[in-house]
Amino acid sequence: MTFGSSARRSTTNVEAYELYLKGRHLWHQRSPATLRAAIKSFEQAIQLDPEYALAYSGLADSYGILQFYGWMPPEEGRKPAHDAMMQAVKLAPDLWEVNFSRGFYSIYFERKWPDAAPHFEKALQINPRSSLAHVYYGLFLLTAGRSEEAVPHGVKACELDPLSPVIYCIASSIFLNTVDCEEAERRASNALEMQPDYIFALWVRSLALSGLGRHEEAVAAMERAIMLSRAPIFTGILGLIYARAGRPEDARRLLREIEDRGSRGEYIPSFSKVAICVGLGDLVGIRTSLEEVITAATSPVPIRVICGKHLEAYRSDPEIRRLHLELFGW
Repeated sequence: MTFGSSARRSTTNVEAYELYLKGRHLWHQRSPATLRAAIKSFEQAIQLDPEYALAYSGLADSYGILQFYGWMPPEEGRKPAHDAMMQAVKLAPDLWEVNFSRGFYSIYFERKWPDAAPHFEKALQINPRSSLAHVYYGLFLLTAGRSEEAVPHGVKACELDPLSPVIYCIASSIFLNTVDCEEAERRASNALEMQPDYIFALWVRSLALSGLGRHEEAVAAMERAIMLSRAPIFTGILGLIYARAGRPEDARRLLREIEDRGSRGEYIPSFSKVAICVGLGDLVGIRTSLEEVITAATSPVPIRVICGKHLEAYRSDPEIRRLHLELFGW
């Protein structure tokens, strides 16, 4: 298992340990409801054992996933994530899970997100068999423009944890933007075989199918994801898929939808707009939405995963190149 083999060593409270494992299981499911249930489990574990470092790590990591998907504004999740992460560091700085959480916090909440590197590297030094540390370090390397270095970590993670849908999906998101979309599609399909209707696998597979030119299948997979959740991130991805499938009016309709939802007070992560504008080739929209991402200090990871190579194609535009450099550092 990715988590659990060493989880008990920092608590003698069996109930706290069980709540920690329950929280990690929920954390892997990647939905707003399961993440909030995970937060509750970690908080209950902390109530039972205030010295349980891993429960604080799990709590911090839950806010990080809420941030990745745009299910919580960065300013709302940053402080509780930081407080939990720092408490974990204070209690057990030498646990791989705690070092992982320190890096995880950096890539999702800090403007200087490249500072995550030494923390992921230390986690891997402590536990080189951690599939989670491998795959997220690969995701970090991908975001940092070090794509060739990212791939072996994605491959290694799948070898270490061949029955984990979430590991396959994160690896798939690396392969989307590195080796080839066929490998990305295969890994996402493996995840769906293990967990049908896993929304993470649906949207990653949709992007891979789009990259392969299998547009009808890509649309079908993403429309299924939208049926499960119409969160702005999925609306944005579907807009990208529609545009690449030769359905620009459908893409523009979704762009109008998320803009309208935002005008009515819903939090709309700017990367949702970036995705649709990239699909449409709307240079003005790409510039504007990238500016919004930078102003909001939103993590660059979702943009790299979702838009990746498609966004790179517009770096010939001087302003987009400048914004790309500011956001990614390359």
